[in-house]
Amino acid sequence: MTAIHDAGHDLLWVEDPILRHDFEGLRTLRHAVNWTQINSGEYLDASGKRLLMENFGTDLLNVHGQVTDVMRIGWLAAELGIPVSLGNTFLEVGVHMAAG
Repeated sequence: MTAIHDAGHDLLWVEDPILRHDFEGLRTLRHAVNWTQINSGEYLDASGKRLLMENFGTDLLNVHGQVTDVMRIGWLAAELGIPVSLGNTFLEVGVHMAAG
């Protein structure tokens, strides 16, 4: 990531730069690279996403999956002040989650 940044490329975010269950590592990385955001959580279940946020392991939470799960975890992210990005969804189902 540093080599990319040092080469003059501005990154809006980096998605899953290390193992997604390494919450301590993600938190450490967030503090080390203050010139971009860490986007993580896409392939974690709802409990994993909650743990990721509670451990300050992401700047931007990536969600996808069942509408109910996405909405619930989105509400928690909003309470914690963490922006949400919408990952892969089936057909137009993602439009409803993105609008919510």
